Amino acid sequence: MVILVTAVASACGARDWRRALLKAGAINVGEAVEEALHDSVSVMDASFSPDSSSILIQVLSLTRGTGSLWVYSIEDGSLVENGLRPGWTLETAAFLADSKHLLLATERPEPPTFRLYQTRVGSTEWANLTDMIPTSYVETVRVAPSPDGSTFAVLSAGEGHPDVMVSSGGDVIVETQVYPGFVDIVGWSAKGGVLYFESDMPLDLGLTMEAREKNIAWDESMRDGGKTRIFALSIETGAVTMADAGDVPDPTISPDGKWKLHVIPVGEAVTGLFLTAR
Repeated sequence: MVILVTAVASACGARDWRRALLKAGAINVGEAVEEALHDSVSVMDASFSPDSSSILIQVLSLTRGTGSLWVYSIEDGSLVENGLRPGWTLETAAFLADSKHLLLATERPEPPTFRLYQTRVGSTEWANLTDMIPTSYVETVRVAPSPDGSTFAVLSAGEGHPDVMVSSGGDVIVETQVYPGFVDIVGWSAKGGVLYFESDMPLDLGLTMEAREKNIAWDESMRDGGKTRIFALSIETGAVTMADAGDVPDPTISPDGKWKLHVIPVGEAVTGLFLTAR
């Protein structure tokens, strides 16, 4: 999905939070998925559509141990399940720019291969986009299409550590090298010209290890015990700078600013999803 939504709370705090949300009129979206699936679920990921009309929800069935993908309509509360191929593992998913199509990162069983597909909401027809987004040949952890759909940011886990690759028209235009550090995608600017990502490496000194080591300001101690910072990558120039906190998008708030997602613990190792108006 565009961005993984997370929340951390103690068990007692989570119960109080849930109670407060429901008292304030929150919609229990996770419960709606359970009713549609006829099973208890834990919400793994959730994100708004670009037009703020829907929520893409990835859940894990607690009884069957299988994952499923749903689209919830904010307007009427309806749910549509996007069918997954038997035996295939869904790694992550995201809305495309038109809010009517989804990008799916999957692993097929035989032979074990990572692939990216496009599908329409509610459809079982998949169009292979693997050649358009070459980063899919390694395990894909997160995908983030730009608002205009022309560029794709992919967080991959090749060789056991994360890296971000940005591609357009089938060509990789930017790639990070953060080993042995950490990196994750935060989101795009409203017009898609800037990609925000989080890392414990000083990526403003260079996206590659070689570039950072040549920079006079480089010092391994800058990792500061894993403390992370938010960076802004200009797609036009390739320049990376420290991000201004006021510019960084909040994935829990809908693009139109009217709604907020709350992903909170509702039981042991179980996560629920709530929606509130702002």
